[in-house]
Amino acid sequence: MLDILPALSLMSISLYVLVKGADIFLAGAGEIGRRLSWHPFLVGLVIVGFGTSLPEIASSFAAISQNKLEFIVANAVGSNIANSLLILGVIIAVNKVTTIDRSRVSFDMIAMTLVTVMLVVLVLTNSLSFFTGSVLIFIFILYLYWRFLRIKKVFDQLSINENVLSHRQSYLYCLFGMLAVATGAHYTVSSASQVAEWFGVSIGLVSILVVAMGTSLPELVISVKAVSKGNTDLAVGNLVGSNIFNILLVIGLPSLFVALVVDELVLSYGITFMILSTITFLLFVYKGEMNRWFGVSLLVLFMVFILKILGI
Repeated sequence: MLDILPALSLMSISLYVLVKGADIFLAGAGEIGRRLSWHPFLVGLVIVGFGTSLPEIASSFAAISQNKLEFIVANAVGSNIANSLLILGVIIAVNKVTTIDRSRVSFDMIAMTLVTVMLVVLVLTNSLSFFTGSVLIFIFILYLYWRFLRIKKVFDQLSINENVLSHRQSYLYCLFGMLAVATGAHYTVSSASQVAEWFGVSIGLVSILVVAMGTSLPELVISVKAVSKGNTDLAVGNLVGSNIFNILLVIGLPSLFVALVVDELVLSYGITFMILSTITFLLFVYKGEMNRWFGVSLLVLFMVFILKILGI
Protein backbone atom coordinates (compact mmCIF):
# COMPACT_ATOMS: atom_id res chain seq x y z
CA MET A 1 0.00 0.00 0.00
CA LEU A 2 2.87 2.37 0.77
CA ASP A 3 4.12 2.26 -2.81
CA ILE A 4 1.00 4.08 -4.03
CA LEU A 5 1.47 7.00 -1.63
CA PRO A 6 3.93 8.91 -3.88
CA ALA A 7 1.47 8.81 -6.78
CA LEU A 8 -1.44 9.90 -4.56
CA SER A 9 0.67 12.69 -3.07
CA LEU A 10 1.80 13.82 -6.52
CA MET A 11 -1.80 13.88 -7.78
CA SER A 12 -2.93 15.98 -4.81
CA ILE A 13 -0.06 18.44 -5.21
CA SER A 14 -0.55 18.59 -9.00
CA LEU A 15 -4.25 19.38 -8.61
CA TYR A 16 -3.43 22.20 -6.21
CA VAL A 17 -0.75 23.61 -8.53
CA LEU A 18 -3.13 23.33 -11.50
CA VAL A 19 -5.99 25.20 -9.82
CA LYS A 20 -3.79 27.78 -8.09
CA GLY A 21 -1.84 28.36 -11.31
CA ALA A 22 -5.09 29.14 -13.12
CA ASP A 23 -5.97 31.75 -10.47
CA ILE A 24 -2.52 33.38 -10.73
CA PHE A 25 -2.58 33.42 -14.54
CA LEU A 26 -6.04 34.99 -14.68
CA ALA A 27 -5.08 37.65 -12.12
CA GLY A 28 -2.11 38.62 -14.25
CA ALA A 29 -4.07 38.48 -17.52
CA GLY A 30 -6.82 40.67 -16.12
CA GLU A 31 -4.33 43.23 -14.83
CA ILE A 32 -2.49 43.35 -18.17
CA GLY A 33 -5.81 43.93 -19.89
CA ARG A 34 -6.58 46.85 -17.59
CA ARG A 35 -3.11 48.35 -18.11
CA LEU A 36 -3.55 48.11 -21.88
CA SER A 37 -6.84 49.99 -21.43
CA TRP A 38 -8.92 47.08 -22.61
CA HIS A 39 -12.61 47.62 -22.18
CA PRO A 40 -13.75 46.03 -18.90
CA PHE A 41 -16.10 43.93 -21.03
CA LEU A 42 -13.07 42.26 -22.67
CA VAL A 43 -11.27 41.82 -19.35
CA GLY A 44 -14.38 40.11 -18.00
CA LEU A 45 -14.48 37.87 -21.07
CA VAL A 46 -10.97 36.60 -20.32
CA ILE A 47 -11.53 36.09 -16.59
CA VAL A 48 -15.10 34.79 -16.48
CA GLY A 49 -15.17 33.08 -19.86
CA PHE A 50 -12.07 30.96 -19.39
CA GLY A 51 -11.41 31.14 -15.65
CA THR A 52 -14.14 28.66 -14.82
CA SER A 53 -12.76 25.88 -16.98
CA LEU A 54 -9.02 26.61 -17.35
CA PRO A 55 -7.88 23.69 -15.10
CA GLU A 56 -10.10 21.25 -16.99
CA ILE A 57 -8.95 22.57 -20.37
CA ALA A 58 -5.28 22.29 -19.41
CA SER A 59 -5.68 18.76 -18.07
CA SER A 60 -7.56 17.79 -21.25
CA PHE A 61 -4.67 18.81 -23.47
CA ALA A 62 -2.23 17.13 -21.10
CA ALA A 63 -4.31 13.97 -21.54
CA ILE A 64 -4.05 14.29 -25.33
CA SER A 65 -0.27 14.63 -25.13
CA GLN A 66 -0.10 11.46 -23.01
CA ASN A 67 -2.67 9.60 -25.14
CA LYS A 68 -5.10 9.23 -22.21
CA LEU A 69 -8.12 10.25 -24.24
CA GLU A 70 -10.73 8.63 -21.99
CA PHE A 71 -9.64 11.10 -19.27
CA ILE A 72 -11.23 14.11 -21.01
CA VAL A 73 -14.94 13.27 -21.19
CA ALA A 74 -14.83 11.57 -17.79
CA ASN A 75 -13.37 14.73 -16.24
CA ALA A 76 -16.00 17.03 -17.77
CA VAL A 77 -18.91 14.72 -16.87
CA GLY A 78 -17.60 14.18 -13.34
CA SER A 79 -17.13 17.92 -12.84
CA ASN A 80 -20.72 18.62 -13.92
CA ILE A 81 -22.06 15.95 -11.56
CA ALA A 82 -19.98 17.39 -8.70
CA ASN A 83 -21.32 20.89 -9.47
CA SER A 84 -24.97 19.82 -9.65
CA LEU A 85 -25.04 17.36 -6.74
CA LEU A 86 -22.15 18.06 -4.38
CA ILE A 87 -21.78 21.84 -4.61
CA LEU A 88 -25.47 22.67 -5.18
CA GLY A 89 -26.30 20.21 -2.41
CA VAL A 90 -23.99 22.02 0.01
CA ILE A 91 -25.39 25.42 -1.03
CA ILE A 92 -28.96 24.31 -0.26
CA ALA A 93 -28.13 22.21 2.82
CA VAL A 94 -26.35 25.02 4.70
CA ASN A 95 -29.52 27.12 4.75
CA LYS A 96 -32.90 26.32 6.27
CA VAL A 97 -34.56 27.57 3.09
CA THR A 98 -32.76 28.53 -0.14
CA THR A 99 -34.45 30.80 -2.66
CA ILE A 100 -33.40 31.93 -6.11
CA ASP A 101 -34.62 34.49 -8.62
CA ARG A 102 -35.62 32.26 -11.53
CA SER A 103 -35.60 35.12 -14.03
CA ARG A 104 -31.85 35.62 -13.54
CA VAL A 105 -30.84 32.07 -14.49
CA SER A 106 -33.75 30.79 -16.58
CA PHE A 107 -32.06 31.22 -19.97
CA ASP A 108 -28.79 29.76 -18.68
CA MET A 109 -30.69 26.74 -17.35
CA ILE A 110 -32.32 26.21 -20.73
CA ALA A 111 -28.88 26.45 -22.36
CA MET A 112 -27.40 24.00 -19.82
CA THR A 113 -30.19 21.52 -20.42
CA LEU A 114 -29.86 21.70 -24.20
CA VAL A 115 -26.07 21.27 -24.24
CA THR A 116 -26.37 18.40 -21.72
CA VAL A 117 -28.83 16.64 -24.02
CA MET A 118 -26.47 17.31 -26.91
CA LEU A 119 -23.54 15.77 -25.02
CA VAL A 120 -25.60 12.69 -24.12
CA VAL A 121 -26.45 12.16 -27.79
CA LEU A 122 -22.83 12.68 -28.88
CA VAL A 123 -21.52 10.25 -26.26
CA LEU A 124 -24.08 7.55 -26.97
CA THR A 125 -23.48 7.79 -30.72
CA ASN A 126 -19.70 8.03 -30.29
CA SER A 127 -19.63 11.25 -32.32
CA LEU A 128 -17.03 13.37 -30.51
CA SER A 129 -15.06 14.35 -33.59
CA PHE A 130 -13.68 17.47 -35.28
CA PHE A 131 -17.06 18.40 -36.75
CA THR A 132 -18.98 18.10 -33.49
CA GLY A 133 -16.15 19.86 -31.66
CA SER A 134 -16.47 22.76 -34.11
CA VAL A 135 -20.21 22.92 -33.46
CA LEU A 136 -19.66 22.94 -29.68
CA ILE A 137 -17.13 25.77 -29.94
CA PHE A 138 -19.46 27.77 -32.20
CA ILE A 139 -22.29 27.40 -29.67
CA PHE A 140 -19.86 28.35 -26.89
CA ILE A 141 -18.97 31.61 -28.68
CA LEU A 142 -22.66 32.43 -29.19
CA TYR A 143 -23.43 31.69 -25.53
CA LEU A 144 -20.52 33.86 -24.31
CA TYR A 145 -21.63 36.70 -26.56
CA TRP A 146 -25.18 36.53 -25.22
CA ARG A 147 -24.02 36.19 -21.62
CA PHE A 148 -21.80 39.26 -21.75
CA LEU A 149 -24.43 41.32 -23.52
CA ARG A 150 -26.61 40.69 -20.47
CA ILE A 151 -23.99 41.79 -17.94
CA LYS A 152 -22.21 44.40 -20.08
CA LYS A 153 -23.66 47.21 -17.97
CA VAL A 154 -21.94 45.78 -14.93
CA PHE A 155 -18.56 45.73 -16.68
CA ASP A 156 -19.14 49.25 -18.02
CA GLN A 157 -19.12 50.50 -14.43
CA LEU A 158 -15.75 48.93 -13.60
CA SER A 159 -12.64 51.08 -13.41
CA ILE A 160 -9.82 50.22 -15.78
CA ASN A 161 -7.33 52.48 -14.00
CA GLU A 162 -7.24 50.62 -10.68
CA ASN A 163 -4.04 48.59 -10.88
CA VAL A 164 -3.60 45.99 -8.18
CA LEU A 165 -0.37 44.57 -9.61
CA SER A 166 2.63 46.40 -11.00
CA HIS A 167 3.51 46.13 -14.69
CA ARG A 168 6.28 43.62 -13.98
CA GLN A 169 4.17 41.64 -11.52
CA SER A 170 1.38 41.28 -14.08
CA TYR A 171 3.62 39.61 -16.63
CA LEU A 172 5.29 37.46 -13.96
CA TYR A 173 1.86 36.31 -12.78
CA CYS A 174 0.96 35.33 -16.35
CA LEU A 175 4.27 33.54 -16.90
CA PHE A 176 4.37 31.61 -13.64
CA GLY A 177 0.63 30.96 -13.75
CA MET A 178 0.94 29.46 -17.23
CA LEU A 179 3.92 27.32 -16.15
CA ALA A 180 2.02 26.15 -13.07
CA VAL A 181 -1.06 25.25 -15.11
CA ALA A 182 0.98 23.32 -17.68
CA THR A 183 3.05 21.51 -15.03
CA GLY A 184 0.07 20.80 -12.79
CA ALA A 185 -2.01 19.48 -15.70
CA HIS A 186 0.80 17.19 -16.92
CA TYR A 187 1.44 15.61 -13.54
CA THR A 188 -2.26 15.42 -12.68
CA VAL A 189 -2.84 13.19 -15.71
CA SER A 190 0.35 11.13 -15.29
CA SER A 191 -0.22 10.55 -11.56
CA ALA A 192 -3.88 9.71 -12.19
CA SER A 193 -2.70 7.12 -14.69
CA GLN A 194 -0.33 5.63 -12.08
CA VAL A 195 -3.09 5.50 -9.47
CA ALA A 196 -5.44 3.82 -11.94
CA GLU A 197 -2.82 1.21 -12.84
CA TRP A 198 -2.04 0.48 -9.19
CA PHE A 199 -5.71 -0.09 -8.30
CA GLY A 200 -6.35 -1.95 -11.53
CA VAL A 201 -9.06 0.45 -12.70
CA SER A 202 -9.43 2.69 -15.74
CA ILE A 203 -8.06 6.22 -15.74
CA GLY A 204 -11.63 7.29 -16.48
CA LEU A 205 -12.64 6.23 -12.96
CA VAL A 206 -9.89 8.32 -11.38
CA SER A 207 -10.76 11.23 -13.67
CA ILE A 208 -14.53 11.17 -13.08
CA LEU A 209 -14.08 11.01 -9.30
CA VAL A 210 -10.82 12.37 -7.94
CA VAL A 211 -9.70 14.80 -10.63
CA ALA A 212 -13.19 16.15 -11.36
CA MET A 213 -13.84 16.75 -7.65
CA GLY A 214 -10.40 18.32 -7.22
CA THR A 215 -10.93 20.85 -10.00
CA SER A 216 -14.41 21.61 -8.59
CA LEU A 217 -13.20 22.40 -5.05
CA PRO A 218 -12.51 26.10 -5.78
CA GLU A 219 -16.09 26.47 -7.03
CA LEU A 220 -17.30 24.85 -3.79
CA VAL A 221 -15.37 27.38 -1.69
CA ILE A 222 -16.51 30.33 -3.83
CA SER A 223 -20.14 29.15 -3.76
CA VAL A 224 -20.22 28.72 0.02
CA LYS A 225 -18.72 32.20 0.48
CA ALA A 226 -21.27 33.69 -1.93
CA VAL A 227 -24.18 32.02 -0.13
CA SER A 228 -22.87 33.17 3.27
CA LYS A 229 -23.02 36.75 1.93
CA GLY A 230 -26.55 36.27 0.60
CA ASN A 231 -25.52 35.92 -3.05
CA THR A 232 -27.25 32.63 -3.78
CA ASP A 233 -28.20 33.68 -7.31
CA LEU A 234 -24.54 34.38 -8.08
CA ALA A 235 -23.42 31.02 -6.68
CA VAL A 236 -26.04 29.07 -8.64
CA GLY A 237 -25.36 31.09 -11.79
CA ASN A 238 -21.65 30.25 -11.57
CA LEU A 239 -22.46 26.54 -11.33
CA VAL A 240 -24.74 26.70 -14.36
CA GLY A 241 -22.08 28.57 -16.33
CA SER A 242 -19.42 26.08 -15.26
CA ASN A 243 -21.53 23.14 -16.46
CA ILE A 244 -22.07 24.81 -19.83
CA PHE A 245 -18.37 25.63 -20.23
CA ASN A 246 -17.36 22.07 -19.31
CA ILE A 247 -19.45 20.65 -22.12
CA LEU A 248 -18.89 23.24 -24.83
CA LEU A 249 -15.28 24.21 -24.15
CA VAL A 250 -13.59 21.41 -22.19
CA ILE A 251 -14.95 18.75 -24.54
CA GLY A 252 -15.29 20.91 -27.65
CA LEU A 253 -11.69 22.18 -27.82
CA PRO A 254 -9.93 18.79 -27.56
CA SER A 255 -12.38 17.38 -30.13
CA LEU A 256 -10.87 19.73 -32.69
CA PHE A 257 -7.56 17.90 -32.42
CA VAL A 258 -8.47 14.27 -31.78
CA ALA A 259 -11.53 12.00 -31.70
CA LEU A 260 -12.34 11.53 -28.03
CA VAL A 261 -12.72 8.16 -26.33
CA VAL A 262 -15.56 7.59 -23.85
CA ASP A 263 -14.75 5.46 -20.81
CA GLU A 264 -17.09 2.57 -20.02
CA LEU A 265 -17.90 4.06 -16.60
CA VAL A 266 -19.09 7.26 -18.26
CA LEU A 267 -21.45 5.21 -20.42
CA SER A 268 -22.61 3.02 -17.53
CA TYR A 269 -23.07 5.57 -14.74
CA GLY A 270 -21.69 8.98 -15.68
CA ILE A 271 -24.31 9.82 -18.28
CA THR A 272 -27.15 8.53 -16.09
CA PHE A 273 -26.13 10.60 -13.08
CA MET A 274 -25.44 13.66 -15.22
CA ILE A 275 -29.01 13.46 -16.52
CA LEU A 276 -30.35 12.98 -12.96
CA SER A 277 -28.30 15.88 -11.65
CA THR A 278 -29.54 18.12 -14.47
CA ILE A 279 -33.15 17.19 -13.68
CA THR A 280 -32.71 17.98 -9.97
CA PHE A 281 -31.03 21.28 -10.88
CA LEU A 282 -34.00 22.13 -13.12
CA LEU A 283 -36.41 21.22 -10.33
CA PHE A 284 -34.68 23.60 -7.94
CA VAL A 285 -34.65 26.50 -10.40
CA TYR A 286 -38.25 25.83 -11.49
CA LYS A 287 -39.57 25.90 -7.92
CA GLY A 288 -37.31 28.79 -6.94
CA GLU A 289 -37.19 27.63 -3.32
CA MET A 290 -35.99 24.49 -1.54
CA ASN A 291 -35.41 23.49 2.08
CA ARG A 292 -32.19 21.97 3.37
CA TRP A 293 -33.54 18.42 3.07
CA PHE A 294 -33.50 18.78 -0.69
CA GLY A 295 -29.83 19.72 -0.39
CA VAL A 296 -29.20 16.68 1.79
CA SER A 297 -30.92 14.47 -0.79
CA LEU A 298 -28.57 15.83 -3.48
CA LEU A 299 -25.58 14.96 -1.29
CA VAL A 300 -26.96 11.47 -0.74
CA LEU A 301 -27.42 11.05 -4.49
CA PHE A 302 -23.80 12.14 -4.97
CA MET A 303 -22.69 9.47 -2.48
CA VAL A 304 -24.71 6.89 -4.41
CA PHE A 305 -22.90 8.01 -7.56
CA ILE A 306 -19.53 7.50 -5.87
CA LEU A 307 -20.52 4.04 -4.63
CA LYS A 308 -21.77 3.03 -8.06
CA ILE A 309 -18.59 4.21 -9.74
CA LEU A 310 -16.53 2.26 -7.19
CA GLY A 311 -18.67 -0.83 -7.79
CA ILE A 312 -19.92 -1.01 -4.20
